[in-house]
Amino acid sequence: MSCVRSDSYSAVQSTRVELLAGKAVPVLVMLLAQQTIILGYARLAFGLRVASPPLLAGTVLVWAVTLLCIGAALGTYARSGSALSAMVDIGSLTLTGLGGAFIPYALLPTWAKAIAPVSPGYWAMRALRGALDGDVAGVLSGWLALAVVALVAAAFAVRRLNRGWGREVPA
Repeated sequence: MSCVRSDSYSAVQSTRVELLAGKAVPVLVMLLAQQTIILGYARLAFGLRVASPPLLAGTVLVWAVTLLCIGAALGTYARSGSALSAMVDIGSLTLTGLGGAFIPYALLPTWAKAIAPVSPGYWAMRALRGALDGDVAGVLSGWLALAVVALVAAAFAVRRLNRGWGREVPA
């Protein structure tokens, strides 16, 4: 079975940017709603204290956009929705685990602490902790790192799509 490039966007009168935005906006809304529900529940059920709600809102937004950009980059490699799902599941568990989302950073093994800053999850947790504690420097350093990851992932996705290297589907 041969594979051909998927050009579903060429059947409609819209630009690649419009196509990507149309696919990204609903996912962004879902990610923001998910985080709002989780943080709201933590506040109500466990008394989560937030030192700076604006920093927390910004962190949630920056993290959601970063996830979208990483997903777009991965989507240009995946040959199917199930392949993308597997990539996201494995990557999410690995990167958030290294970032200190499952086990506090202080309790990670030495080898994991050494490579944790490579993970976007590490920077998201740093920004989240900063927002909860009111540590502006921690939040801003997290945002900066996440913005770099988002820009690199977005540029990678756009480059692959512009060269016609997007997802391939069986012919």
